[in-house]
Amino acid sequence: MGKIKQQAGFSAVEGLIVILVLLILGGTGYFVWHRHNSTNENKTAASHSTVKSNVRNCHTTDGSIRGELFTDGNGMYSICIPDGWDIAVATNGVNSLMADASGLHYKAGTTPTITKTTEGKDGPSAFDLFPSSPSAAIGFNADQYTNLGSFKAANVTGTKSTRIETSQSADGGLGEVPVGTHQYTYIFNSAKLQEGVEIDYNIAPGDSNQLSLIDKVVATFRFNQ
Repeated sequence: MGKIKQQAGFSAVEGLIVILVLLILGGTGYFVWHRHNSTNENKTAASHSTVKSNVRNCHTTDGSIRGELFTDGNGMYSICIPDGWDIAVATNGVNSLMADASGLHYKAGTTPTITKTTEGKDGPSAFDLFPSSPSAAIGFNADQYTNLGSFKAANVTGTKSTRIETSQSADGGLGEVPVGTHQYTYIFNSAKLQEGVEIDYNIAPGDSNQLSLIDKVVATFRFNQ
């Protein structure tokens, strides 16, 4: 009988040891699982942060202006639209870009507003980009322009010209341009695509001069094929 009691007591001690071992193993397993899970969550959070920061995925050559890369519906060209800009995209087959002077202010960290429209824009624009014939002259009054020389964009070199509007007229697809408007025109041609693109920037009387910003933006223009 005494031996049986001793065996029973020994079994009880063994049971306590087994329970302690299980508790230790369970605690260790939970610690490892929790640490691994927290690491994965941190990695996921970091990944989302990276994706979010890459939404504004283009910048000017000097890195001073960031924005969103816009590619036209036909995939012919791309250009960086700066943060804070408010621009309209004509989707009626022309694939042109248009903006008022109030929509051309750079606001770092503010996603640009790019609105698609099938009707284009009424009235004059301060900024206008549109496809044109590669052999087209600058407007119907090219003799009024002063050639400022070559202008280098991302993967093409074009020309930059300027003129001052001396009469109320419809010119360059910009609608009625006010008298005294200082216009800058950039022309880029692609021999491979047999396509051209004209970009106009208008500084109407009373508008702020954003030419330095416009030059940086136009320099991001590229033909994609």
